[in-house]
Amino acid sequence: MYYSLIIVFLNKNSDRLIMVLKTFKEMKHILLFSLVLMFNCTNKTKAEKKVSVNEKENLIALIDEIWKTEQEPIRRRDSLMSIYGVDSDIVKKQQFIIDKNLAINEKKVINILKKYGWPKKK
Repeated sequence: MYYSLIIVFLNKNSDRLIMVLKTFKEMKHILLFSLVLMFNCTNKTKAEKKVSVNEKENLIALIDEIWKTEQEPIRRRDSLMSIYGVDSDIVKKQQFIIDKNLAINEKKVINILKKYGWPKKK
């Protein structure tokens, strides 16, 4: 279709016609190359999305674990404080566990933020 339109408009100047037809042949190759490249890139993107979904699930599990190790000892300590009082040895032991978990969890959260960055609003 394009070839016939070009011939109608450029039939007076045959040199120009040959040059335009060569350009269309080259463009055809460029178009085919672009399509092949595009299909290859989309397949890789789909594979990366599958990996990132799995990675996202692992990240959620890791954050849930950090939350549990942070909050459960605090709840336990608060319950023990209401039973035994603030100055009891069992409450102090629980506070030591909280402090130890806090240091570990801070390192984990810092590593997550370094790797993934801060969350963004969607």
